[in-house]
Amino acid sequence: RNSGSFFKSVVNYLDVRDPKLLHYILLLLVLLVGIVFYSLRNIQEIISDSVNINVQSVSLVSFSDNGLNSRVIGTVFVDYDKVSNVFSRNLLKIASLFVGTVTITATKEVPLYAKTVTSERLLHAADALPPPVTIHIMNHRQTELDIVSETNFDSYNMAQLMREIQSTSGKTVDLDVNGVFTGYVDVLSYKVDVDGISFYQTVKFTKEWFTPAIDVESVDVSSSEKGIDLFARAVVENKMAFNFAVDPINWDILVENCLRDFVALGSWTTSAFVIEPFSPIKVDIQGLIASIPKQLLEDCSDRPSAITRIIQNYLDGKPIDIYLRASSKQSHYLPEWILRLLHSAPHKISFMIPRGMVDLPREVKIQSADIFIPESKGDSESFDIYLSSNISAVVDLPFDIKFEIPKFRNKFALKLDGSKEELIQGHSDGYNYMIIKKLEKVLTVKTIMSNLHIQALRPAEVGTFINNFFNKASESKDIIGDVEVDNLSLNSPIGEFELSKLRIDHIVVPTRRCEVPEEMKHDVAAHEDKEEEGFLDRLLKDMNVTVVDIYYVESSVDGLNMVMNIELTNPTSYSLEIPKEEIKVGVSYNGSSIAHAIVRDVFIPGNERINLTAEVNILAESTKSKLLLEYLVSSYISGRENLAVDLLDHEVTNNKGLDELIKKISIRNFKIPQVHFERHDNMGDSEILGENASNKSSPFLLSATIHVLSSEIELTLYNPIANAEIKVELFQAEAKHGEVILGHISHQEYMIVPPGIYKSPRLPIKISPGVGMDVLRKAINGELDVQVIAVFTVKLDDFEAQLMYNGHGIQTSIKL
Repeated sequence: RNSGSFFKSVVNYLDVRDPKLLHYILLLLVLLVGIVFYSLRNIQEIISDSVNINVQSVSLVSFSDNGLNSRVIGTVFVDYDKVSNVFSRNLLKIASLFVGTVTITATKEVPLYAKTVTSERLLHAADALPPPVTIHIMNHRQTELDIVSETNFDSYNMAQLMREIQSTSGKTVDLDVNGVFTGYVDVLSYKVDVDGISFYQTVKFTKEWFTPAIDVESVDVSSSEKGIDLFARAVVENKMAFNFAVDPINWDILVENCLRDFVALGSWTTSAFVIEPFSPIKVDIQGLIASIPKQLLEDCSDRPSAITRIIQNYLDGKPIDIYLRASSKQSHYLPEWILRLLHSAPHKISFMIPRGMVDLPREVKIQSADIFIPESKGDSESFDIYLSSNISAVVDLPFDIKFEIPKFRNKFALKLDGSKEELIQGHSDGYNYMIIKKLEKVLTVKTIMSNLHIQALRPAEVGTFINNFFNKASESKDIIGDVEVDNLSLNSPIGEFELSKLRIDHIVVPTRRCEVPEEMKHDVAAHEDKEEEGFLDRLLKDMNVTVVDIYYVESSVDGLNMVMNIELTNPTSYSLEIPKEEIKVGVSYNGSSIAHAIVRDVFIPGNERINLTAEVNILAESTKSKLLLEYLVSSYISGRENLAVDLLDHEVTNNKGLDELIKKISIRNFKIPQVHFERHDNMGDSEILGENASNKSSPFLLSATIHVLSSEIELTLYNPIANAEIKVELFQAEAKHGEVILGHISHQEYMIVPPGIYKSPRLPIKISPGVGMDVLRKAINGELDVQVIAVFTVKLDDFEAQLMYNGHGIQTSIKL
């Protein structure tokens, strides 16, 4: 009765005579159904907003013939607060309290389809069979995942998908992934069948995931009977969460030929290695190149050959691009689907080999050089040089390979460091030849460069560089060279072939590493107590300069012109030829120009003693220059050591470019070499004066004889001028032995010295009484080492100079 009364009361309450509350209930039911419908319709968006899946690691459990079993460890975290719709958010929170967990079970394999966003066709890439998964769906609950899933791949479609990914432009790839799920969802012990539910996801990732950075740490190369063996150690960047071990794999390295087709180069094997989540992969690579396919050696119509491009990228410090695929023959087990995938989809990789693995040559020696500067044509500032030379060097190689480079051509350009303007260009008109002697990893290389054509484009700047180099100026810059090698023949263990158009840029030319040839080196111990000699000092000493003849041409009050025939030895293997040219070399002393020398049609062969004719013009137009000239000549004839002048203000008559270059060269503190004079007597015999004398003796005052009883002296003088007599006016002369004054001339004397050796008449002298006389008396019929101090004037036609002679070591005979 009570129940009937209750329901009766409810019916009466909902009587149509009071419909207001009924309307509210119906409206609430409609809204609730609408919220549920909206939530179900947008369930994918709601799940995407509220469910966060974090994959911590993916490890390989095992391979199968069709796929792999992988273990996935991660978490699923539910946060309904991120759902934007308020009603859906609260409905899910309430519903999840009643449901708690759901279990998702697949009853058949889930087909997975994928394509790049630029592709129109979905590819059936794989089939996955995930195990049942139970997920806590209450708000702010986290589910720990540890599942093993089986996946079978379609290797053909996977290879096609890999090729599409590699062909996309840009650094990122958008991959559309579709799947179809068939199974059921277990909710509160009720199984809800799910049949043909499609899911869709766009996956964005960087191409670096497929093309990781590869760092080649070391490369070792050696030769064997089979060819060239290579061993490399590399570190591969890893952005994957996988964890599995990989057995050794045999690979083919593919290189594009001129037609963009792949050509295999060598056989390669990677050692066993382990992939750990997000950790760099360390792998050893063993390779053998038995030969190089002809297609890779042929130059293309628009670019060099493939091998040349690989070498060029190495020289430029740029990445080397190759394609990698698994070899069809494997020495270790590899599942068939992996082999098909890795073999049918060549994978592009880029890597760099450190350029510093090959050091610059050391012990560079220019064994010989023949320099020819032809006659200038036109009024161009540039000029040509032809060079043939033999250069040897020692090269340390990091690998042990026997090879030969019989011949090659080259061209080059030189510029100052920091400048874009080329100073010099050059190319070989013919072939250059190379002789290589190998001892383990050390090469002794001799390069024979014949007929190298050099063009000085900016002669003034070249001259400035040479000037700074010789004078060791602090502002001297390095020379940077860019070299291109062409038609390079290479004989190696893998065959004979030719490389072309190889460029080596930004080479710092080792200008101060070049050694002086062995024949110019001196015993270091002989110079331990002496001032360090420069290159020019050693060169001049070894030249052994001898003045054969001096011919007087003309004179004026301010100057004197002469022609000198000189013999000298070129101690180097360098030769120089400048035909049909006149070169003037200026001489300055203490800042004043005093002379210049002119040579014509220069030809100086290497390692020979030669004759050279020079026109010498002595010019002293000011009082200062005249005094400096007289002081310098006085010091020279007195046998003073370490006399130095400056060579500057040079000129070249016909070659404008060479003139611009030589004007910039000034050699400071050029030490005047010891010069010998060849004496000719009336019988036609000759004798080299000064050859065996000490540096302090004079080649002009040869000897003296003192007659004690008559108080007279005879002088033996040498006039080197072959066609003119010299007038000498002697104002004052004094003879000393040690600190003892032996005597002096009684009065002013006048002599005319003819060409050659001249013995003066007896000149009256006043012998010093006392000690001086005693010294002379004791030396009668013997010789004394006498120092002569004299002031005199020499005159040659119109030119006159007052000189002071202070000579040591004059052998003087003492007669009764």
